[in-house]
Amino acid sequence: MNDSGRGVALGAAAYLMWGLFPLYFPLLEPAGALEMLAHRIVWSTLTVGLLILLLRRRESLMAVVRNRRALRLLAFAAVAISVNWGGYIYGVTHDRVVETALGYFINPLVIVLMGVFVLGVALVNHGSIERDVRLAPGEAAEFSGYSFKFIGVARDEGPNFNADVGTVEISREGRSIATLNPEKRYYRTGGNPMTEAAIDVSPL
Repeated sequence: MNDSGRGVALGAAAYLMWGLFPLYFPLLEPAGALEMLAHRIVWSTLTVGLLILLLRRRESLMAVVRNRRALRLLAFAAVAISVNWGGYIYGVTHDRVVETALGYFINPLVIVLMGVFVLGVALVNHGSIERDVRLAPGEAAEFSGYSFKFIGVARDEGPNFNADVGTVEISREGRSIATLNPEKRYYRTGGNPMTEAAIDVSPL
């Protein structure tokens, strides 16, 4: 099975689990929403802790613990998912299954809107053309009236990875439009590369 097929299968399995949860929660009565949420937090923490030990990821964990920015982001994410999950449990256990289901159907739309208005992600309504172009620092290439100038590659370091960060300036008719910073990350634990955009640093 290729990556696309595996992704579809995992997505379908996840949504199937979400669909079956409303049948499971009534079996936990008289436990309330807060008690169920507390159980999820405790057992998830223990499970993740065990996986960290078995997979020998303690170095990655400590790198995150020492990074205050990463801790703040994780704390924000933990609060957000707790509110999300707590509201879902409360709705299901108070006979609001249809309303909670509609909320989760709307959730992907909210994520898209956050990507557009918070992260500045651009939406496109046309097909794309891929071209393999190799540029040395300072060189530029023209595509559909846009100029892509490759500035260079710099080294960066995150809480649990090293990265090669490229800089590409985009302009049109001499006017600067945007600056892209694609990354190729190398995670220290396991040494697996994660490519957000292809960067070939061997000739540099």
